[in-house]
Formats: sequence, C-alpha cells, structure tokens
Amino acid sequence: MADSEKTNISIAGRMYPLILDKREIELARKAEELINETYNRIQLDYKITDKIDCLAMTLITLQLEQQAATDGSSDGIESKLVLLEKMLQLA
Repeated sequence: MADSEKTNISIAGRMYPLILDKREIELARKAEELINETYNRIQLDYKITDKIDCLAMTLITLQLEQQAATDGSSDGIESKLVLLEKMLQLA
C-alpha cells in the first residue's frame, strides 16, 4: 500500500486503528457514520444496553438493508433485459 495512511474510526464509542489507501479513507468514514447511526437508533428503539447485542442487531440490520438494495437492483436489470429482448425480437 504505497498511498496508505493511518487513521482511526470509532464504532460504538470504541476506537479502531486502520491502515488504508487514501481512497479508502472516505469510504471508511461513511461506513463509520452509517454504523454508528444505525447502532444509536437500534439502541434507542429497542432499549438495548449490552454493546455486543446492539452491535449484532446493527450488523443484521445493515446486512438486510444491503441485501434488499442488491436484490432490488438486480430485479430492475432483469426486467430491462427482458424488455430489450422483446424489442429485439420485434425488430
């Protein structure tokens, strides 16, 4: 990693040192923000006091959201391909 830098991210109040490429630092900051926002929301909504339980719920929530976004985008691509095939058959 020629363009690597040391940085720290904070998840649930705990610091984690990382060595990342410069282009990855912005992605890490966005991930940090998303994880902490989700963690805080779950902690308040479910009144969870145990950090491990709250982190597990955060992980499950973010994975479900990611899977839903991935499934939705592939459905859109598939329907566009079907439409394109029909248009080509008519041509």
